[in-house]
Amino acid sequence: MYINIGGSWIEPLDVQVKHADAWKTATVYARLGGAWRVTHQGVPANMYVIYPSAADVVSSRMGTPVTALYGRFPRGTALSAEIGTTYSAAHDGAEHGSASATTSEHYNAVDTENYSDHVPYWKHTHSIPAHAHSGVVNIDPPYKNVCPCLGADQIRNGALFLSKGAPTAALVAYAAALGKYLRFAADGSTGGSSTHTHSWSGDTGSSNWTSNSGIDEIYPNVSMSFNPFAHAHPAGHSLAAASNLPPLRKLRVLQWAGGTTGSIHNFPSGTIAFFSTAALPLGWSRYSGLDDYLPYGADSDVEAVGGATTHTHAAQGCSTGVSPSIIKTNYAATMTLIPALNHTHTWTDSHPAAGSSWPSWVKLYVGVKN
Repeated sequence: MYINIGGSWIEPLDVQVKHADAWKTATVYARLGGAWRVTHQGVPANMYVIYPSAADVVSSRMGTPVTALYGRFPRGTALSAEIGTTYSAAHDGAEHGSASATTSEHYNAVDTENYSDHVPYWKHTHSIPAHAHSGVVNIDPPYKNVCPCLGADQIRNGALFLSKGAPTAALVAYAAALGKYLRFAADGSTGGSSTHTHSWSGDTGSSNWTSNSGIDEIYPNVSMSFNPFAHAHPAGHSLAAASNLPPLRKLRVLQWAGGTTGSIHNFPSGTIAFFSTAALPLGWSRYSGLDDYLPYGADSDVEAVGGATTHTHAAQGCSTGVSPSIIKTNYAATMTLIPALNHTHTWTDSHPAAGSSWPSWVKLYVGVKN
């Protein structure tokens, strides 16, 4: 809508009407060709106007930051009853189940300086215990923090909107969100990771060396016996890395550059916004593309989906730490210390159960400009 002031037509910053002793931003209609059309549409009180950080919200007219949403990723819903419901992630490695106990046998052929003419073979077996990789880890995917505000009656430069359309002169590309999920917070920082793992700390438990009886390359009829030498190996390890990416919908993240405005009427088709209730402004429809998806900043393949609700960690080969040892022999009725070779044990570790890939989220209603 334009008004003529001093011979010049200008678009008013705001149009307000007084109702119950309070001034409220108005939606203005004009009759054109026999039909009533919206010429000025105020910012709906239930629309989340998002800014890069709380520091950018410098006026109460820009809305109030909704701190209750901080630390959560916005997720769309079709159900009014679900609006505002939350989930708090606490991904525990125990979700992936326990690995079965396994054994690992090791043979050492030892040729020492003092016993170069005798090559005894020492063998022993260790048990890697059944275990789970318990403990909560952070599975936030790569994110860009943004600040959600409610109750705005003005939109100022810097406000962020999602879009399935191309940038315009008034809504320009916001490069800081490319390749990142949107996450609500006060600051505008980035964080998260595309993968994660889980660690376990333990050992093999104690095992003794034993010898093959009757093996002596010089004196095959002489039995070489070895006193047991108990030792253990550290067997702690991490699972193979798995994806951190929950279900995503690629959308453009655009930044308002059209100057301070009290109207959303001239927003381009395809602009997407979050709402705190299921009441959408005139000219907007429910956007189902974010139902059970999280928005992900992109400038190509817009509206393509990716990610997954669950993840697994692949089985992997593992190796114990090195355990040095010394063996006592009573060969020739003597007691002599013989250094044994340092060694490790290997095995395959598998925790095949699926775990959740969802970070902490809040469900919101999503609208798109027609």
